[in-house]
Amino acid sequence: MEKTVEIRNLSIGYKTKSDFKPLIENFSADLFGGQLTCILGANGVGKSTLLRTLSGFMPKLSGEIVILGKEIGDYSDIELARTIGVVLTERPNVGDLTVMELISLGRSPYTGFFGRLNSIDETVAKNVISLIKIEELANRQVLTLSDGEWQKAMIAKTLAQETPLIYLDEPTAFLDFPSKVEIMRLLLNLTRKVGKTIFLSTHDLELALQIADTLWLMDKKNGMIIGTPDELRSNGSIENFFKCDGVVFDRETGFFRIQPPPAPLQRRGINVPPPLEGGRGRLHYFNPGHETAVLNASKHYNQPAQIAKMQIDMAFLPAWYASTGDYVFVETTLPDDYILSCEILQLPVKPVTTADFSENPELFQKLPVDLWGISPQSVHFFEKLNEQWDLSLSIPQWKEEFRFLGSRFASQRVLESLMENIPEIEKGILPQFFSNIESIEEQINKSSDKFIIKSPYSSSGRGLVWLLNGKIEQSERQILNGMLKKQTQVSIEKALDKCLDFSMQFKISRNRETQFMGYSIFQTNSKGAYEKTLLDRQERMEEQITNLIETDLLMKTKIALTNLLQEMYAPYYTGIIGIDMLIYKSDEKYCLHPCVEINMRNNMGYLSICLAEKYLRPDSHGEFSIEYNSDPQNTLQKHKLLQNQYRLIIEDGQIKSGYLNLCPVTNDTSYHVFVVVED
Repeated sequence: MEKTVEIRNLSIGYKTKSDFKPLIENFSADLFGGQLTCILGANGVGKSTLLRTLSGFMPKLSGEIVILGKEIGDYSDIELARTIGVVLTERPNVGDLTVMELISLGRSPYTGFFGRLNSIDETVAKNVISLIKIEELANRQVLTLSDGEWQKAMIAKTLAQETPLIYLDEPTAFLDFPSKVEIMRLLLNLTRKVGKTIFLSTHDLELALQIADTLWLMDKKNGMIIGTPDELRSNGSIENFFKCDGVVFDRETGFFRIQPPPAPLQRRGINVPPPLEGGRGRLHYFNPGHETAVLNASKHYNQPAQIAKMQIDMAFLPAWYASTGDYVFVETTLPDDYILSCEILQLPVKPVTTADFSENPELFQKLPVDLWGISPQSVHFFEKLNEQWDLSLSIPQWKEEFRFLGSRFASQRVLESLMENIPEIEKGILPQFFSNIESIEEQINKSSDKFIIKSPYSSSGRGLVWLLNGKIEQSERQILNGMLKKQTQVSIEKALDKCLDFSMQFKISRNRETQFMGYSIFQTNSKGAYEKTLLDRQERMEEQITNLIETDLLMKTKIALTNLLQEMYAPYYTGIIGIDMLIYKSDEKYCLHPCVEINMRNNMGYLSICLAEKYLRPDSHGEFSIEYNSDPQNTLQKHKLLQNQYRLIIEDGQIKSGYLNLCPVTNDTSYHVFVVVED
């Protein structure tokens, strides 16, 4: 990233007759190309003054503002107009100008105010109108525009200046929420696709938390606090900065909640203890094979032997996404050497066995249970533990709606809704469901495409049949008969020329609010089975995705999915939801499949986000892998080889580089779960 603006020991404010009135003093910061930076603060704190000072409209009191290597005071007016584009809050009177004429004024630094537009200037104006997608506004008079249309026109005018920097003073003020989102997405797209440096002031904190690369928090008491949204949210800066009686910031969702007034007993001064839930951690439980257990729908479901082995070997896996003070239930005590490796990383989670229930039952009374995935069988398992050990664990309740929401039937409905709202999504990728082989063969014979057949209750590459020869072979027919017997229907969809597998991870909080958690990029084998996930910073993964598809398409998909999950899932479910997606090639262009499957459970994508954020150094990256060996000795041998090959280096409680097994490796381990990290 190119550093476009360097601010050093800057003081801003006003000069009075006898003195100076500083608003902020001696602060330093940088702005970068290809990034969107938002400044937030109370009215009157000096946000607009800072913008005007950085634009050269007001003199600074002291310090340096260096733009592209040159002090701002050394720029001529024309040079500055060709370097910084500014959109202010005020709506000036521009008479009867059309939008095209307004945008053409952006060419003034090149033509002079009374100059004529040449062919280059006209082409620039037309290209900007196309980029902002306001062709229908071009011949409208400016005075007829709504607030949202006015902002788009002013952004277009600024783009016509062809400046590397754009400053905006509260561009979303007075707009309705959809228009706010549209303007912010537009600005983000300009940073990603055109490489602009965009710096804006806003009061829309919740929107800034989702879209901005960097936030500046400005107040009179603490000066300027700068960081990424995740950093400021997790370290309490957002919460402290906007602290207000009766309003609580929820770090999980990134939203503010109005705190209800005290209950009558509390108002009378009677001490009522708070509920235990949320204050003493959670008890996590790894139960893979969740989709088959949901299909079976029996609390007495017995999982296949290989899934049971996975559950034993990987039982401690939830520790890596759990929170401070949480517990993870394991069948047996963890080896001492493994516990020591966890202590090096200061893992704030404790393993517990049934022996702990017996010795310290008071620790677990009313403790909420967090399942990898909810099913009747997993709920019944903890009901038995409650009964056996006289506990009162708070167990999630099974709801019949989960059978639909956790299936490919729900994925199809979500994909259908996305297609209705996002025209860039190709219609031919929608799966169809069939209940007999004859109908499947009839569908295949209509097309020369290759197809994939999927079980409605399956995920992570399981329950797939690839039809690559345009017909169903005898072995495939037998598999399909078994799938139809167990699940009554299967889906069939076109096999795509895949370029990239990734997912969007969401969380529905206990307040029933849906929040985007991040992206994960993963790798599958030739049969579609999961193998490994990339560990990296979110901005680098987003860049990898938007190198193939438009940022605007990605943002539209994220917002549409947030709304769909809020509508379809939030009334019934709380927890993690992963939406698997892929980018594929069609007619030599990259296209997005925005909903390959929905994982209504904790999953490896969410785990990888937590691993990267909590346990990797910011400048490090790596891979999270799961490997299966039928011979445990091969697992142990691979473990020792990786330990010697990639020595683990820890700095400040985070992995800088090296190999780490996330679950114990013993003489009996078949499932090897590990990370390899590089700096």
